[in-house]
Amino acid sequence: RTLRIGGATTWTTGLIELANAAVITIDASGGLISRPSAAPEQIFGSGSGTAQVVNDGAIVKEGFNISGIAENVEYVGTGAVIVDQGEFFISAASPSPFDGSFVSNLGTLRFNGASRSFSPSASLGGAGLIAFGDAGPMPAINQVDACLSSPANVRVENAEVAFNCASPTALDYLNLAHPGSVVEGSSAITIIGQLEWNHGIIRGTAPGQTIEVAVGASASLAYLVNPAIGRFLNNRQFINHGLLFWVGENPLTLEAGAELRNESDGLLRVLLQQGLGTHLFWDSSVGARLLNLGSMEIDAAEPFSIEAPFDQAGTVTINGGAMTIRQGGADSGDYVIGTDARLDFQSASSIRNLSTSSSVSGPGKLIVSNSASVLIDNVPFAPGAVEIRNLGTLQIDAPAQVAIGDWFLAGGILNGNADLAASNTMVWAAGTLASTLPGTAAFTILPGADLQIIGLQPMRVGNGVSAPLGSLFNQFLDHRELRVQGTANWSGGDFFVPLNSTGRVVVEAGASFGLSSPDMPFFGCAGIPCVAEFIVDGTLQMFGSTADLQLTSPMLLGGDLFVDSGALGLPDLVQNAGVIRVGAGANLNLGTLTINGGSLQGSGIVGGDVTNLGGSIDPGLSPGYLSIIGDFVQGAGGTLEIQIAGLTPGVNADFLFVSGTATLDGTVNISDAGFTPTPPQIYEFLNSDTVIVGAFANANVAYPGYEVSYDPNNAILSPVAGPLTVNSIADPGTGTCDVTECTLREAIDQANSTPGPDIIQFAIPGGSCVGAGGACVIVPSTPLPQITDSLIIDGYSQPGAAPNTNLPSSGLGSNAVLQIEIDGNLTSA
Repeated sequence: RTLRIGGATTWTTGLIELANAAVITIDASGGLISRPSAAPEQIFGSGSGTAQVVNDGAIVKEGFNISGIAENVEYVGTGAVIVDQGEFFISAASPSPFDGSFVSNLGTLRFNGASRSFSPSASLGGAGLIAFGDAGPMPAINQVDACLSSPANVRVENAEVAFNCASPTALDYLNLAHPGSVVEGSSAITIIGQLEWNHGIIRGTAPGQTIEVAVGASASLAYLVNPAIGRFLNNRQFINHGLLFWVGENPLTLEAGAELRNESDGLLRVLLQQGLGTHLFWDSSVGARLLNLGSMEIDAAEPFSIEAPFDQAGTVTINGGAMTIRQGGADSGDYVIGTDARLDFQSASSIRNLSTSSSVSGPGKLIVSNSASVLIDNVPFAPGAVEIRNLGTLQIDAPAQVAIGDWFLAGGILNGNADLAASNTMVWAAGTLASTLPGTAAFTILPGADLQIIGLQPMRVGNGVSAPLGSLFNQFLDHRELRVQGTANWSGGDFFVPLNSTGRVVVEAGASFGLSSPDMPFFGCAGIPCVAEFIVDGTLQMFGSTADLQLTSPMLLGGDLFVDSGALGLPDLVQNAGVIRVGAGANLNLGTLTINGGSLQGSGIVGGDVTNLGGSIDPGLSPGYLSIIGDFVQGAGGTLEIQIAGLTPGVNADFLFVSGTATLDGTVNISDAGFTPTPPQIYEFLNSDTVIVGAFANANVAYPGYEVSYDPNNAILSPVAGPLTVNSIADPGTGTCDVTECTLREAIDQANSTPGPDIIQFAIPGGSCVGAGGACVIVPSTPLPQITDSLIIDGYSQPGAAPNTNLPSSGLGSNAVLQIEIDGNLTSA
């Protein structure tokens, strides 16, 4: 049966069941007004045959509830469907394309259920919402060959909508809300109001097709269902002239040559919540890319990761969080990195060349990592910090010095022809400081800045060499000079200079460089030949266990070298000024030390040959015991400083020990540090285990009556040679021959200890001479010391002595006879 409606019919209550091929026909003059009063209502079919709604008039939806035409009913006709309030759905299919007019003035007109098409003569539009699909599991396919009239607001849920209008489709509103949402077709699409792209696909049918956000319009990339379910742009250009807000962490993937283009009048802003990041992927298709010609602003707690080709010709401002670029592309625009923000070039595919009108600025950090490669080609480069790690390469070419606040190098390469500088900190964990110049470009730690060389603790092989010899684990200087004007501390890792390269460390005047590694850091060639040099005009201080600087030329010292602990190894050292201090227990091991100026101090060990041509050697730190394990040569311009505060070497008096030959010239200054020796006291202040050659040309002695004398192995502070006067018959005495008491034993001991010939005289008081005839009798309690040096004992010097009447000794030319009386009594010795 057919129900024909020729006038106005109001449908308020109840379902309409079209059984057994029943039909509702709405004539051109008729109208079905759906105004459901309570529950949702629908027209549905049952039984056999095909139920139909033939609309040549109008279906008008009023009221807040839902009504519609079920999927098992065919919809045909050229009439109008008008939604003034609430929602009206058409789940029905059609044996032919939909024709007529479909208008949503205020509510929602939904096409769901079955697939359908709209003829070119149909019209869709209205200020309300036209929805395709729903949350159901079966997506409907909607071919819209009609052109939408303005205004047009479209929502696509679990459905495919192909806009095939010959003219661009202008939409006031477009929402892709479901993972199954698909917008496609041959028509260009222009958003003149708002795009909400939560999930789904925007697809084209041919290269060059566009979806465009017009000037004054906006687009939002958010998610509704699941942050892991992304969105896809396929074979279509997305062009933004308005405001594009990326607020969802679900990714966007560019497929089949798709392009996301932010035009010069567009703003692409990434606004991600705390702890969330997102990705722009691609399918490796040719032509797929992100192109920025306008402004991009990043506010993301976690990285906004661009994993598609990225051409940057506009301005990228990273206000917070990070932007990661993992592919190549052209750079002719500006990057501005905000406080605590990061710009990270990452992966081997991220090969970037910032040239022409590019720039990098802002207080944030630029990172090059994971084998990425970035060239800064003579453009302004002033980020707040730079980090290079994990085989990343940053090349900076510039005509003037490029100073960055903070640097961090950990397993990457910093290269280029520019002189570089750190104005705050440089942390060098591993990696290469290189230069593209044939000579050496400088990396300078500016005054007030600090360098920390910390190393990555590689596996030790031995002999100062670490494995593997790679920039991931060690420091390399490759045609680069490390110049320290501030402070530096080397606490770990090894330095290498590559084969056929030059590496130089310069510590400028006023700067300091500390060596505090608990391991044995090494600086030298990774392959021969190379040039490895170290110049110190400031302070180089050793705190650690051992450091081995295998330089290819002598270290040049114009400042201070303090080896306070551990051991420092050098092939050769030339000192032109400053102080070398080797602390107690410390070692300075080298081939040769040449002192042209300055001073060598301390109580440690200098392992190597020392030549003092124009400086001074001052053992100890007032006083101390300094050892030279090697030969020692002091030239005419050299000075040895000896301070005496007692007679114990290294404890209260300076002492210099030389294991090899000591060749002496120049000056020795012996100064009073609070102790005055008295004859016969002597002090050996220099000892050679081999031999002493020559003598000091000038000996400045602070003690009257003392001079510098020599024996084959010692330089000695000794009393000026003169007679020793025995004034007592006692034995053994107090141990000191002086005016208070001097026994014969004491006189012989002092004569033996005084180099050169000596004379012993006698002036024993008469009251002590009670022997026969007034003889002065000395009875030794033990055997007298063996005489070891040339000695004259003059008995006639005793006052009142008379010539000996005995026969003169044969051939002596003297009538003196030394008489020794043996009384037969054993001594106690």
